[in-house]
Amino acid sequence: MKQLITILSFLTIGSQVYSQCTIDTNPTSPGIYPSVLPNACVGKPYDATATLVFPVDTVLFGFTIPLDSIQYVVSNVPAGLTSFCHNSNCEIICNQTNIPRGCVGFTGVPTVATSVGNTVNIDATIYVTVPFVGVQSINVPLVVELSVFNNPDVTVTATATTLTSNEVAATYQWLDCNNGNAPIAGATSAIFTPSVSGNYAVEVTPVSGCVDTSVCTAFTAIAGVNENNLNAYSISPNPIKDQFNITFAEFVENVSVAIYTANGKIISSMEYSNCSSIETAIAGEAGIYLIALTINGQTSHTRFIKN
Repeated sequence: MKQLITILSFLTIGSQVYSQCTIDTNPTSPGIYPSVLPNACVGKPYDATATLVFPVDTVLFGFTIPLDSIQYVVSNVPAGLTSFCHNSNCEIICNQTNIPRGCVGFTGVPTVATSVGNTVNIDATIYVTVPFVGVQSINVPLVVELSVFNNPDVTVTATATTLTSNEVAATYQWLDCNNGNAPIAGATSAIFTPSVSGNYAVEVTPVSGCVDTSVCTAFTAIAGVNENNLNAYSISPNPIKDQFNITFAEFVENVSVAIYTANGKIISSMEYSNCSSIETAIAGEAGIYLIALTINGQTSHTRFIKN
């Protein structure tokens, strides 16, 4: 659905100053376009418009009657945002040759998150002149969806071997702070093990689209400890639900598997021998966990997410 970006023009009538939205002239069928506005994010500037399209006439008391005018009032606007119309009084003057159109714009900086699917009320009153009766009004309640989301958790947990974003179920891009926050190729998971010492940040984008970036975190690379050396083994799926598989690149004689919480608390420890794969499970709440595998005295760590 096409996003309509509000074009603000500041008009002055006496001492009154108001903002004016721009009507999209493309839609011709009665309705609101778009009916779902782009998501807003707490603390970030927002600017969007919905166009209202009404029919040219209505049937009342058995007469097909052209509309005289339409007046609408906007309510339930998220905190921090203000609404405005195509003119100062949110009124549409109708005629029989043009489709009645108006618009409602929203601008500002949201301060509080709403529920998902939050709706803004647009209460329209349509005025018509009925033969032998006079002016009558018809109330038409309308809604447009405008949801406000909190920004993602951009804190990072640092251990001796990894950096982990604490936001679950998002997309990630790790950045090199020592290189102008340049994106690091391939570093697009919640867990990142830099190959060299430096300062790193992560850009996090949850499903709401409220992208945010962590502060830079210093990391010192340690030789001899690898983060999920894929030449040696792989763990799937990641994220997991309960069970997962550890598959080794070659047959191993002895391996120990330890699972820790993100805070370093061990929750299980197992030993296996003469195997090429292991099927195991993790009991616990959704979150981030650490698997430590020790093969022939060499320990490798992998962080994974449980949904």
